[in-house]
Amino acid sequence: MPNKGNSYEFILAGDIDFKAIKTINLHDYYNFNKIHTQNKKRKTAKEFIQKLKFNVNKAENCAGLIKTEDYGSYLAQLPPYSFILTAEIKLKAPYFSHDDEPLYLFDNPVLKEKVFKVPMVRGSSWKGLLAAAGKQLINDDIDNFLPYARIWGLGSSEYRSLLEYLDDNKQNSDEFKSRIIKFSLWELGLSLDKDDINLINNNPHEFLQRLSSNLTAENVHNKNLPLYLQPHKGRALLYPTFFDSISFEVINPHDRSKRAGTNPIYYEVVPTGTIGKLQIIYIPYDGLLMENNILKEQVGKDLSFLCRSVDKAAGLGIGAKAKLGWGRFELMKKKYWVQKDIDVEGWEKC
Repeated sequence: MPNKGNSYEFILAGDIDFKAIKTINLHDYYNFNKIHTQNKKRKTAKEFIQKLKFNVNKAENCAGLIKTEDYGSYLAQLPPYSFILTAEIKLKAPYFSHDDEPLYLFDNPVLKEKVFKVPMVRGSSWKGLLAAAGKQLINDDIDNFLPYARIWGLGSSEYRSLLEYLDDNKQNSDEFKSRIIKFSLWELGLSLDKDDINLINNNPHEFLQRLSSNLTAENVHNKNLPLYLQPHKGRALLYPTFFDSISFEVINPHDRSKRAGTNPIYYEVVPTGTIGKLQIIYIPYDGLLMENNILKEQVGKDLSFLCRSVDKAAGLGIGAKAKLGWGRFELMKKKYWVQKDIDVEGWEKC
């Protein structure tokens, strides 16, 4: 029989006689169970994390994310001046986006990939965030409208109705001016001041020419509008981002009169410090018939605009609760692969 002085070894030996239990120090027995349970939890958590990381790799493969070693061969199959933009994002605050899981332990589960059950950011969410960051850049400089139009496309009802009024010779009607204001506010997110409103009311065509010299009634009527100013899809393809960590956060709204929390709300989140991968592919499919120097100039501006949009988006935050500071991230390993000689400040060309 093991030495009873070493309670841990004595308990682990098993086959403990009922009378012998009375001789065990209960304090030692409690500590043993506590340590044993903690070690078991650590082992289970470690296995869970390893499984998440393994599933992230499988989810990325199924989602079609391109491996770094395949970038060159993939770009060789695409039209000239296509490029791939990648970066690692490190969360500076928890990320949360509500999943539609019908039955779950929490009322607020984080969005997960359907098959492998790893937390994710959808490609459409990235598009919304980067487009919002791009609109802020347009508000800073209206010349950024054309890169925005080429990258994200133009197909909203506001833009289509604007072109209809340009084509139907209703350029001086109040409705036409109203549609310009709606497009500027809701589609581009411009902050129109008094001078802008006066210019739209007095000379709406001059305001449109500030957006683009090609956006004129004559070009629309004669079907001479460039492809990137016609309703079309954008040149950018955005892939989902997957994470390998899950944690929990609590928001406890306080009663104003009692100054105390009454009903804590639990959220399943991706914790601060988790790293994911952002991947964007740009394909100028609508520029195949353009002259080489014109296309190169466009792609150079688009690449610079897209990189600045990603940089700006880091401070805005991805997912829900961004107004509370959630979803903010730090960019690391910012790189891009392009077939031609184009440089962007702050990003590494590979």
